[in-house]
Amino acid sequence: FVSDLQTFSANCPDGAVLSGFGWNTTENEEAVTGFSTECALAATLGAPRRKDVYFPRGDHIKARADGLCLTTSSGSVITAEECDEGAEEQRFYWAGKKLKVEGTDLCLGVQDDESLALNCSAKWTNWKLDDRNRLSVDSKRLCLVRGSNAFETAGCTGSTSQKFTIGTGARGLPAGKISCPGAQVVASLEVGEVKSRPTLTYSCVALAAIGECLTVDSPTVEVADRKLDSLADLTAYCGPMRALKKVIGEYSAGGEWVRYKMTCCHLTEPSSIVPVFRTDKASGLNWPSLITRNLSALEGVYCPYKVDGTGRPSFRQRSFWNQSAASAATPSQYNTLTFD
Repeated sequence: FVSDLQTFSANCPDGAVLSGFGWNTTENEEAVTGFSTECALAATLGAPRRKDVYFPRGDHIKARADGLCLTTSSGSVITAEECDEGAEEQRFYWAGKKLKVEGTDLCLGVQDDESLALNCSAKWTNWKLDDRNRLSVDSKRLCLVRGSNAFETAGCTGSTSQKFTIGTGARGLPAGKISCPGAQVVASLEVGEVKSRPTLTYSCVALAAIGECLTVDSPTVEVADRKLDSLADLTAYCGPMRALKKVIGEYSAGGEWVRYKMTCCHLTEPSSIVPVFRTDKASGLNWPSLITRNLSALEGVYCPYKVDGTGRPSFRQRSFWNQSAASAATPSQYNTLTFD
């Protein structure tokens, strides 16, 4: 969530659907590198249909001193404002060591005179979040400071004004909603960029038969700091012989935890009763004819074919339960049916 966006996917082989997925992170737990995947065999119908969902990848830089967020406005002005969940101008994400503004090519940088600027060509643009929650320019001992009016830089100290919370980017998780209609379930997932925007692409495939569907919650994991070790514990897994139908991310208002709300469906094979076309030695009849030989030729399926003068439908026989009658009849001999 908080690094350069890479393209990674969770794909199941033909004839299988997604029963669950999780996240893989780098060894230093600062970037997501891919999905872990669970697949289940299923009787599918037709080709999967793909859908794109855009989601934000950035998060707030929040001052611990007063809870205000670093905000960009008018292209190059940096201010301190109340944190707004929907404000793109308050979202920053890590691109290598740079802090970039969501939806722009702007970077948080420090000029020669040690003032802050929104410029990727500024003298210092590489930042580091240390274990004391300070944001420092790693090529010079300058730290971001929540000043009296806005944000500024100063020599690094242990002051509360230099302590910040940077979210993991999981705030954008609810935007990546996955939902398959009807008797369809999730066949694949992919995260990447479409038209330079972070995008979750998923595909839905229809099942020949679908069992009971239940709504369940995934385990809740804490994401209070920038480390993504907890994210590796965030899984959407339905269990064996089940498939994902819907996945919605939930993020706590305080930014402390995330979880998934999932719809999981049991997988089942389609079933039917088909007469065996073999001959009964005693009667010389095949089994369908033997089973249905005592049924009246009037019995079968009737469909409406006209409306009479009273406005009531009249029905014409379209098929016979009696196999012998079916093989002997012509359309002109099909029975009709009306109701008084």
